[in-house]
Amino acid sequence: MLSREEFDKAAESLVIASKEDWTLVGQPKKSSIILPNGDEVNEAQEEDEVNEEDEACGKLGLSQKVLTMEHHVVYSATYCVPVLYFMGYHADGVPLSFEEVYDWVVPKCYHSNLRLAHTSVQGSLSQTDHPHLGMPAWFLHPCDTSSLMATVGAEKLQPTGYLISWLSIMGPVLSCSVSTDLLLNSVTLKAY
Repeated sequence: MLSREEFDKAAESLVIASKEDWTLVGQPKKSSIILPNGDEVNEAQEEDEVNEEDEACGKLGLSQKVLTMEHHVVYSATYCVPVLYFMGYHADGVPLSFEEVYDWVVPKCYHSNLRLAHTSVQGSLSQTDHPHLGMPAWFLHPCDTSSLMATVGAEKLQPTGYLISWLSIMGPVLSCSVSTDLLLNSVTLKAY
């Protein structure tokens, strides 16, 4: 668990360590980390063109169509943890449907675990209005985040290490990987 103040300081450190991959947006009491708009993910190839290794690893095949995605890390005052939100769009601006999120964003190795979770009708992946933007956004439900982070020992880390560890666990579920440089830079960061 993180306090609002710990989250804000960790978010600032993450932005510095990311070397411009992430941007801090908002007032101190409403901070979010936003990956710049324009992260492009290619739609998956037809099923017969994707090899088994790509499916297992969650790599997306090549296609003519491009998706634009924004990932946001937002503090949940209710759960006292970060929450990963994302918005995905087709080139014409139409948002991704639930099926498209699973087809093109969530790697296949996470499908059953997300859908079987009892956090909502849709599983751990839900859609709601973004808490700061007021627009529909997908998010990973935060109800089990504290216990997950305790299981991996993240509760003992300083807030920046906690946030980066959390992002390295949750990010891949929504095709938001953490760069090796960020992980290496976080080792030298002083959280405060």
